[in-house]
Amino acid sequence: MTKKPSYKELQQRIKELEKEAVDYKRSKEELQTILNVVPVIIFQKDRDGKTIRTNHAFDTMIGLSKEEIIGKTTDELFPEHGKDMIKDDQEVMELGKPKLDIIEHYDSPEGTRWARTGKAPLKDKKGNVVGLIGYAADITAQKQAEEALKKAHDELERRVQERTAKLAQANKELQAEIAERKRAEQALKGRGKVLKIKTRNLEEVNTALRVLLKRRDDDKKELEENVFFNVKELIVPYLEKLKTSELNERQRAFADALESNLKDIISPFSQKLSYWYLELTPTEIQVANLVKHGKTTKEIAGFLNLSSHTIEVHRKNIRGKIGIKNKKANLRTHLLSIQ
Repeated sequence: MTKKPSYKELQQRIKELEKEAVDYKRSKEELQTILNVVPVIIFQKDRDGKTIRTNHAFDTMIGLSKEEIIGKTTDELFPEHGKDMIKDDQEVMELGKPKLDIIEHYDSPEGTRWARTGKAPLKDKKGNVVGLIGYAADITAQKQAEEALKKAHDELERRVQERTAKLAQANKELQAEIAERKRAEQALKGRGKVLKIKTRNLEEVNTALRVLLKRRDDDKKELEENVFFNVKELIVPYLEKLKTSELNERQRAFADALESNLKDIISPFSQKLSYWYLELTPTEIQVANLVKHGKTTKEIAGFLNLSSHTIEVHRKNIRGKIGIKNKKANLRTHLLSIQ
């Protein structure tokens, strides 16, 4: 017959349980504190898909309080994009294996965001899956950079096709003109003015060819400058923003590869641009172009939504960068002379 514990033994056991409860509560609070200072999004769900733990980064991501999040399922927290997330959750818990490198998008107070997510099953002492734990790293800046790069590539392809069509049409017109000249030469053959007409026709053809070649070179230069400036103004800012964000080693490798590829793309163009264009900032380039078109400081300030004082500072910087030392020298005249 089992001996019943004494009153003193019961009191001792109660104290031990109370201490265990306090220790458990403290450990739980310490764990939550650690999770809250981690910049990566962390979450935990039970077997039914209900959220049972999150860190501060997760709460901030979706703009809800801890009380509004705990106990909610994925489709309740993400009604627009939850189906794919739930599918991944179920696969992880049913197979009992982690699933990494998942790309997910969700709604936040700042709009749609993108994240690279990983999930792993949680098991009890008997090895039964009782839920899952997951993490997510924000890759919105990377996605924006990829979209900007695609947009620039599509624009470049459109411009190339447009220029190619124009050159083909110009070449067709030139060939027609040459054919007409040849017919004229045949008609004048045998007459005393054949040599003079041939000479004049050849001069006109050469002039037309020079005009066509100049137009092709101008179009090519304009296209190259547009590519260079579009990359510099539309893509590089997003790339710089991406590089200053918190990236893991793999994401930083992607960012470095993206930067290297961009440099390879624009390098042939940048070598052909005027040296002073490469030294100017995007805003200084805008100011310089408006000055070339005869706009006053006040008009430029209105166009760029800046103060007249700021425009004067940009003009001064431009003069310094392109080597104008004479204070009386006209900036517009100098810009036109080196275009």
